Amino acid sequence: MALIAAACGGDDEPTETTAAPASTAAPATYRGPYGGGRGPAADTDLIGLLFWRTTARVIRSQVLTTKERTFVKAAIAGGAPPRRVLCAHIAPNVVALALVYGMLLIAEAVMAGASLTRVWRVGGVGGSG
Repeated sequence: MALIAAACGGDDEPTETTAAPASTAAPATYRGPYGGGRGPAADTDLIGLLFWRTTARVIRSQVLTTKERTFVKAAIAGGAPPRRVLCAHIAPNVVALALVYGMLLIAEAVMAGASLTRVWRVGGVGGSG
């Protein structure tokens, strides 16, 4: 979504990534799609809700940088349709960064989930120890 929005949109950052969305209040209110219990699925969903904004910003900034490069401007000047510019010129340059950043976020999410499990198991957050 960030790839398409940045490729088609302007230079202003969209409100999805700058405004404080409902996901910042998620730890107090989020119950998860599986019945609201505290378990691995609910933890994973919650962590995903909290980390998406950073990923969107990184991908969007890479798309905006790639749009300004000479080969993309040459393709646009040569009459390439926007879909071709996105698929053939911008996306291949963004996918590598998205994959690397995604792998790092998976490690961060695993660490966050492990620390949450430890806190709940000890009884620090609503647990009974």
